[in-house]
Order: sequence, then structure tokens, then C-alpha cells
Amino acid sequence: TDDLVAAVVANKANFRFISHTFTHADMDKAPVPANNTCAYPTLTTLAAIQAEITRNRTVWGLLGLPEKSLNNGTLISGNHSGLKDRKCTDDQADDVAFDQGGANPLFLQAAANVGVDYLASDSSQRAQNLEQYITQYDDGSTDDRLMLPRWPTNIFYNVTKPDQLMDEYNYIFHDRFVNAGQDPCQIPGAVCSTRTYAQILQAEADIALRHMLTFNKWPHFFHQTNLAKYDASGNTLQFDWLNAVFTEYERLLKLPVRNFPYYLIGDRTAERLKYKSAVVQAVWNRTTNQVTLSANTAVPNLLVTGLAGGELYGGQLIREIGVNTTPKAITVNRALTQ
Repeated sequence: TDDLVAAVVANKANFRFISHTFTHADMDKAPVPANNTCAYPTLTTLAAIQAEITRNRTVWGLLGLPEKSLNNGTLISGNHSGLKDRKCTDDQADDVAFDQGGANPLFLQAAANVGVDYLASDSSQRAQNLEQYITQYDDGSTDDRLMLPRWPTNIFYNVTKPDQLMDEYNYIFHDRFVNAGQDPCQIPGAVCSTRTYAQILQAEADIALRHMLTFNKWPHFFHQTNLAKYDASGNTLQFDWLNAVFTEYERLLKLPVRNFPYYLIGDRTAERLKYKSAVVQAVWNRTTNQVTLSANTAVPNLLVTGLAGGELYGGQLIREIGVNTTPKAITVNRALTQ
């Protein structure tokens, strides 16, 4: 048995889980014709793609991991594949983006067929940095999948130690430009000089903090290798990153950081898109200290700040209510004394 699997199962109450397909298979379009060469293996049938999703659910059940039913509607494909077409090459210049017709219709149809509602995307990729229903492609269902972006980091999938991270980071952002006879200071996104591990963490913490201050619900994603202990003290690349990020965050803010399960991020994103598409009206009667809310269509889960009966967060009450065309009056509580 795999030691990692055994350890996770023994401590399953302390983890959350998300389906990531059974073998991390690539969901991008297969070559045309099928006998053309491809730089990576592909799945050529709807049945094969569906099996990648459903077999992973079977394993989830066999291992007895929690919240399976809640997570069946959420999927992270291997490398966020299936949402762009790499044209069977490793050259990013060949990529056909999501909004250019690059998504794999078979992948989207397979996801719909097995009840996936939320698909994770890489926010660094063109047209994948938007919470959106995937209406551009016909997946054969009456509903559309909802794209949930995630933030990448520069803690790479193939590194476990600080020196490995430094080597790859400095090559990507500095050395390769110098080797090509270019001035990295003139290249957008490059760095003018190589960085130490501490400098990399500081730069990454600054980027992550800016992500957090957008107040998007998008999580950052990492890789199993980033949790490998690299010294006798048990330090890992991921926890070094987390410590750096929260050191910066807590220097500026006291607002508690929320970390929701991914399926709940999907639910709340769907709710937010619902009320963004509605026309919501509010009138505050300062004499009665009530606000009257209504909408041109039913909005079942509207989050409103400053209402009595809400949850206290960051010094303000936030309440979830349902509104529709019938006006509803609710007492205001600005929590000025709490």
C-alpha cells in the first residue's frame, strides 16, 4: 500500500478532498487524424473521459473519504486540461485558448453526463480568469458548467527543496533571457537579477496578497511535491509560502481569512452570478431603521451587509436572505457597538 494514501485515510477528518480524475489524464483534444503524433497521451472517446471521472469517485468511496456526495459536482482536470487545445505540442505558441474554440467538447460533455457542475480553471490562462458559465460550447445538457478560476503560484510542481525552486525560478525569470542574449530588465514579467529563496518567498507573498485583496473566492493551488519535508525540522515549500503570505497579510489586515470547501465556492459563485444578473432594489427607512429589499426575479441567496440576524464578520453583520418581486422589510443593524 502507498504510505501517503494510508496516512491520509488515517487522518481523513483533517483534510478536504476534491476529485482530480483517476490517473491525472490529459483531457485536451486528441490529434486529428487519430494516428498523428502527439507530445502527450490523449483520450479519444467520451466513455474513456467519463471513466476517468467516475473511477475516481469509486476510489473515493472505497477509501471512505468524507463529503463525497457534496463534491461529486466539482472537478479539477489534470493540468486544468480540456479547457484549451495544445495542438499536441509542448510549444505554448501553438495553444488555442478557451475563447478561441480550444476547449475539448468531449471533455465538457463527459463532465455534464456524470453530473459535474463546477470545473476548475487556471486563472493565468487566457479567458480562464473569469467566473463564467460555459455557454460557448454545447455539452449536450440543458445546464452549463460553471468555470471556477484558481490562482497559480511559482512553487512549481517538480520541486521539493528550496535550492530546486531557486534553480527553476531563476532560469524561468532570468537566466533563459540572458542565455538568449536578452536583457531581462526589458522583458515583462522577468526579473533583473537572480533571487535567493527568501527573496522568492517575499515576491510570491506580495503577489498572493494582491490576489487576496481582490476579494475573489479563488483559491491558490499547489502540488503534492510541495508538501515534501526538505529538512529535519519538517519544513516544506508550501508552508514556507503560507507563512510568508500570512506574515504580509497580518502586517496590513486583521480581517479573518476564510477558506471554504471548493464545492461551497462553486455554490456561492453560482449564487453571486444569479444576483449580479438581477435588478435588486433597496430602500432604507431611517425612521423605522428598516431596509426594504426587492428584485425583478427570485434571488434565493442574497448576501447583505448591515442587517439584523446576520453573521458577524470583520466588525459587520452579513446576512443571507431570499428576495423576489415582493418587497421584504428587514431591520438594520450596523453592529456599531460590537
